[in-house]
Amino acid sequence: MNVTFSAADEDVARARKIAQEHGTTLNEEFRQWLKQYATSAERSQRLNQLFEDLADWRPGRPWTREERNAR
Repeated sequence: MNVTFSAADEDVARARKIAQEHGTTLNEEFRQWLKQYATSAERSQRLNQLFEDLADWRPGRPWTREERNAR
């Protein structure tokens, strides 16, 4: 899918230069950023759910010294 965005010419030129210095293209850098942006909310939601699931978890008895040092 092709999408068109607008940006200041000088910002695009600087971004292209940075991408080139990293051995990639501005297009590839944008694709990576977009993928990360699109999945960040989902990851955050899963992490919040994990915290909620663990909120009431309490460990059992303390480990003995031997248990802590067992290999």
